[in-house]
Amino acid sequence: VSVNKFAESWVNILVNHTWNSSDYAAYLGGLQQMNLEIKRRFDEEGIGFAVPTRTLRLRQDPANTPPHGN
Repeated sequence: VSVNKFAESWVNILVNHTWNSSDYAAYLGGLQQMNLEIKRRFDEEGIGFAVPTRTLRLRQDPANTPPHGN
């Protein structure tokens, strides 16, 4: 586990892991279990995750607005 990038409003954490099986479904289940355990431990320590947000404002061009009632 390492921090591989500090950005303006977030930190990227890299988790390298191995899986000793060719069963892809089992791998996905194990990966999910690992991620949930990491999240649980962060929660236990009171460390929160930022949720990226974006504001998108749309402006309608009055020249392309159909007349009312159509």
